[in-house]
Amino acid sequence: MALLKSENDKILKEAKIERDAILKEAREMRDGIVSKAKENAQEEADRLVENAKAAIQNEKAAAMTDLK
Repeated sequence: MALLKSENDKILKEAKIERDAILKEAREMRDGIVSKAKENAQEEADRLVENAKAAIQNEKAAAMTDLK
């Protein structure tokens, strides 16, 4: 019986180690995905701002031309 308990404890310990490794890997993957998503969102926001600035400049130039 003691041998069975010892084997069960060993299996449980190994399972906990494996679980911790899987959780660590999952956290690292999550962090990478979130980081990439933030980077992509920032790039998209920068692109939208630049497009808006260009559109404003074009409209401003057109308005100035109309005033002349």
